[in-house]
Amino acid sequence: MISWRNKDQARGQSLVELAILLPVIIIAFAGMVEVSHLLITQNRTSNAARTAAGYGAANYDPDDWPDTASDMGQVALNTVTGTLKLSDSLWDIWSVHATTTDTGDDFEQFDAMHVFGTNNVISADAWTGIEPAVRGDILSELQSTGLASSENLEVVASVAYHNIDTILGLPVWRWLGLKTVKGFTVMRVSERPPNLACSILPVSVNFNQYSIYPSNWEEGLQLNPSKFPGDTVEIFPVGNGPHGFEYPVPAPVYQNRATMPALRTDTFVRNWPGVNLQHAQPGYVYWAREEGSSGSYGWLSWRPPDSANELRQSLTYPGNYLTQYPGSPSDMGTTGDPPGATSGDQDGILEIHDWVENSTGNIASAEDVIRGYVNSETPITIVMTDLQNGKSGSNANYRVAGFLVVKLLGYSFQGSQADRWIMFEFVEWGSPCRLAEES
Repeated sequence: MISWRNKDQARGQSLVELAILLPVIIIAFAGMVEVSHLLITQNRTSNAARTAAGYGAANYDPDDWPDTASDMGQVALNTVTGTLKLSDSLWDIWSVHATTTDTGDDFEQFDAMHVFGTNNVISADAWTGIEPAVRGDILSELQSTGLASSENLEVVASVAYHNIDTILGLPVWRWLGLKTVKGFTVMRVSERPPNLACSILPVSVNFNQYSIYPSNWEEGLQLNPSKFPGDTVEIFPVGNGPHGFEYPVPAPVYQNRATMPALRTDTFVRNWPGVNLQHAQPGYVYWAREEGSSGSYGWLSWRPPDSANELRQSLTYPGNYLTQYPGSPSDMGTTGDPPGATSGDQDGILEIHDWVENSTGNIASAEDVIRGYVNSETPITIVMTDLQNGKSGSNANYRVAGFLVVKLLGYSFQGSQADRWIMFEFVEWGSPCRLAEES
């Protein structure tokens, strides 16, 4: 028989053991939480550098490296928006442009620009000491497939340093001697890896428009008047200036080179005029104007209230759709305008028949970004819409009818409403972006 004294002793011993082990268990749990946070932070910082380098490789402009370098920094920050703090005291980011020698073991040119941060994470003096190691890292990456592969290359790189922000408030990283994580990626110029990120840019185009006719086409010679009785014969704009191209300069030319109605041209040879956007094929060219419901375009806000700065971030590849749209009024199904526009299902995915909200951000703040897409011919995904709630400004909402992958050919943002437009070449039909594609 066990005495009450023995039972009390056993109970007391258990309490003592628990008192000894509990702090150990708590510390171990806290450590697991912080280590998991460290790994997630490292992954996001590395992904930011990778996405920024991908943008730089695809959009590098040898005549304007400072702008490219700055945009790379913005792309890196857009990639982590909503997942990591963006305080400039927590980040220091460099964009690098370099060319290798004939032997591939050194650089003919090496230009590193500090594009974000206050040198609180990595001081200017510290960077001077680190830069030789960064040069070595770039060469090592290029030589990983053999020294010959690194000869006479032009490359860009993104180097991002981020101070770890503890979750539980414990000085665990100071105990372990850790404070900063690093993201680093180098890519050859003009090489853009597939699936860098899921990127729907906030451009909406109404489905009710037709591919464009050459500039010297005669009215009344529509090619498909029976198939598309509403065809208004959209004529390719001529030159630069009022009613013409604001960019590019000089403006592209698209003229018929044979007796009409034949279609022989030297440019846009794959375009077939008079075809509704819903039936577009690769190479068809569309002139989307701001006037009216036919062929109109607009800028979208993933999560109002909008601003010029938000619009710029949204338009800068890969955009901020993945971080801004989830939880927005559209995603939550709470726009309620027009009545019944509550198709949002809180899944973070913009899909056909969901509604999106208009942006009143000034496109002038991001015109250089749009110009970059025209110059690089980078395919982008935009939204096709079919219904509108009849309101304007920040109160306007649009219903999604599909997703288009297009190349921007030019634009005009000046003058009256009828003079503002974008022109694009259809590439293929796109699809919704899902949160799983972010990693």
